[in-house]
Amino acid sequence: MGRDRTDGLGGGRGDPRRRVWLLQAVAVAALAACGGGGGGGSSSTGGTTETPADNTPTIEALPTGTRALHVKVDSSWTDEATVASQVGGATVMGWNMTDATRTMTPGMKLSFYGRTPGCGSELKNGDVVSGDDTEFATVRTRAGVATDATTTSRRWTPIAPDTGCEAQQGRTGPQWMYLNPADSGGGMAIYTATGPDADGNQPFLMPTPHTGTDGNGYNADGIANFVAFRQAWGASDAVRPWRDSSGATVEARFLSRQSVGAMEVGTAETGVVSQVKQQVMFTVVNTTCIRTRVNATPCHVQFLFNTAAARAGVTDWATYSPPTAGRLWFDTAQNSLPIVSGQVPASGLSVTESTYGQTLYRSAGYASQHAAFTTRTFDLRVSFDELLTTVRLLTAARNSSSLSAVTDAQVTEMWGADWQDTDKWTLISATFGQEIHNSQYETRRSWIGGGLSELYAGPAK
Repeated sequence: MGRDRTDGLGGGRGDPRRRVWLLQAVAVAALAACGGGGGGGSSSTGGTTETPADNTPTIEALPTGTRALHVKVDSSWTDEATVASQVGGATVMGWNMTDATRTMTPGMKLSFYGRTPGCGSELKNGDVVSGDDTEFATVRTRAGVATDATTTSRRWTPIAPDTGCEAQQGRTGPQWMYLNPADSGGGMAIYTATGPDADGNQPFLMPTPHTGTDGNGYNADGIANFVAFRQAWGASDAVRPWRDSSGATVEARFLSRQSVGAMEVGTAETGVVSQVKQQVMFTVVNTTCIRTRVNATPCHVQFLFNTAAARAGVTDWATYSPPTAGRLWFDTAQNSLPIVSGQVPASGLSVTESTYGQTLYRSAGYASQHAAFTTRTFDLRVSFDELLTTVRLLTAARNSSSLSAVTDAQVTEMWGADWQDTDKWTLISATFGQEIHNSQYETRRSWIGGGLSELYAGPAK
């Protein structure tokens, strides 16, 4: 927990593997340290070239007639009302968003996070614009998502405000998002970058400082972008991932179709941290717990799956970060939010936590990638028994006891009376994002560009 955690990767002060990104605005959608894994992909600058496995996974068709979050970018996304209907509410966008009236409501949230040292203060709730065409040309090449249906109203980059930031007034980028609402090649693209531009100028939004947010390396050298789909978790028709339409208990399914157009981490150098990653996060809540407790912590569980990563100097990811090693921990930056984190192993393999060897989730799709790749389907399954085991493991950790010593009464005290009821576990949010850790961001350039074309969170059947 805190800045000493490693997520199975190890590391020192300022290392991204010790870092947690605080996302106050996107309601328990957070960053965690990076994992790795096997899988295929094409070569990319700074990444490791990999060859797709011969046993390409067969992806099951998504269920029909089931209440779920199912986002699929196609030509219907030219209509904002259609998008709102699909994602659960209106779209909100901005940088360093903390305004709860904009971010805590259902809908799609396009968020850019960084530091604004050139403004003399840390600004919040900033605006976005459509940006410069020349810069966008580079962005779309690196993101690798088609732009045949992209208009200026469907692309966004942060802009420095007119007041409070005179030295940077009018500066934009280099963080970007854009939407391509098309039946072929449709997707939401994200481009994340650090380092000076061609003229040696630093970006408007900078990574967190080398000393971290606490002066001791916490949250050091990081920047991130997110697309979050926040849900009406308390509604009668809320998504219940472990409950099918008949009320039967089933596996939860978390599926995403993602790609990486290009990534750059540079060469390995002693003492230099340079890492880029892509991830998806799914957060669930026990509604009885959160409604009956004054300070409802930890009524949530967040599943964080690292779907792509590249790190300078790392070529053997299976050794550096074993693909079946997962971790449970409490994020102290988010009111001790419980998080299940890890990479995505090859189809058919499960991820376990190290202390008791308990299974946390399994893969039914592609494994985590470590180079640029065309669209891959990541398909994660979590049984209800695995969720309950996770709840027990977290209870043991909170009580500093062994798993075998945990009683149902202790679990009830921590999670509420309905912790074993599938009807009381609902989806809060599903998030797609990218992050960079660059310990030499003043001089070293690093970037990652990629996209999301489809996302599903709900019952497996």
